[in-house]
Order: sequence, then structure tokens, then C-alpha cells
Amino acid sequence: RIQESRDKKSKDSRTQDFKIQDCGTNPEAEPQ
Repeated sequence: RIQESRDKKSKDSRTQDFKIQDCGTNPEAEPQ
């Protein structure tokens, strides 16, 4: 059970990193 919650946490943080990277490499993703 502890491992499961740990996996979910790392997955969430990975998704966040992905979003940040997406915005950085995709200027069109965020209209200005």
C-alpha cells in the first residue's frame, strides 16, 4: 500500500513536470 501511494505521488509530479515542459516548448499552447 505504501508503494502504491508513492507511485501515485511520483506520477503526479511527473505529470506536472510534463505540463511545465509543454508550456516551455509549446508557446502556442498558452495564448498571450
